[in-house]
Amino acid sequence: MLTSIFLFTKRARLLSVFCGVSMPLSNVEIKNLIDKLRTKFDEYAFTYSPKYFDRGAFESRLKFAETKKMNLEAFILAEITNFEKIKSDYEKKQGQGEVSRKIDNLIEAQMKAVAKYPSVRLHHHCGVELPHFVGAVNVLLEEYLPVLWLVLSDNSYRDTLNELEQKLSEFALVKGAKPPKKCEDLIHLFTYAELKDVEIEKIRNNFMKECAFLLHDALDFCVKILEIRNSELDQPVRFDKMHQSAERRKKITEHFSGRTGYGCALKINEYIDSLISDFRLGAFRRRA
Repeated sequence: MLTSIFLFTKRARLLSVFCGVSMPLSNVEIKNLIDKLRTKFDEYAFTYSPKYFDRGAFESRLKFAETKKMNLEAFILAEITNFEKIKSDYEKKQGQGEVSRKIDNLIEAQMKAVAKYPSVRLHHHCGVELPHFVGAVNVLLEEYLPVLWLVLSDNSYRDTLNELEQKLSEFALVKGAKPPKKCEDLIHLFTYAELKDVEIEKIRNNFMKECAFLLHDALDFCVKILEIRNSELDQPVRFDKMHQSAERRKKITEHFSGRTGYGCALKINEYIDSLISDFRLGAFRRRA
């Protein structure tokens, strides 16, 4: 039930009923409710119907309320009721008696699959999934692929690795507070362009599809490494020649300590394969 999610509303409602007075919600409680409602719009739009669960329309109403200096407590409580009505109307339209439970279970399963990856702060139009996707690819770039520089000596393989890193970096390499180049382009587009919901969804999907092709390239690259016949790759990886920051070196070492060169390629292969599966990107590989 939504009422169990928005627990902050209980205080105002109970005090009003039992004390005959209205105790307003604090600014922090109102902000938390707004954030929770944003999350619910994103989750339901992503999983079920962006047309029904329209986050953009909510943001427009919120901006109007703030501009007009309306009572935000009354506004957000009305919006929660509105969300419940939207959900109920959708259930009736579908003619399914247990739609609510099914939606919640589906959302929970999908969110669990992507939530294990870190989330990168982006524009709210990027939704729920895309920030986790960028975070997942950023982990690949910072904590997994660098170990291959320690195990690959062939220049052709090193050139391929460098090219893969450069292309993936445009999508997901985070440098401090600065977003990756293609994410920066997304943020600029979402901020200044007047876009319809269907256009926003298409832009997000194209971003992930374009990056997915590179992930499949990286997966194929790992397979090629596993097919190399080189005794050096049978040796445990050494980290004393690693040129990384202390924090990144620690993470890389934790991932690959005690592994051979082949073992490193296999673990990277497994990580990319899981990433592709969790974000449902298996179909987006280049044609032979």
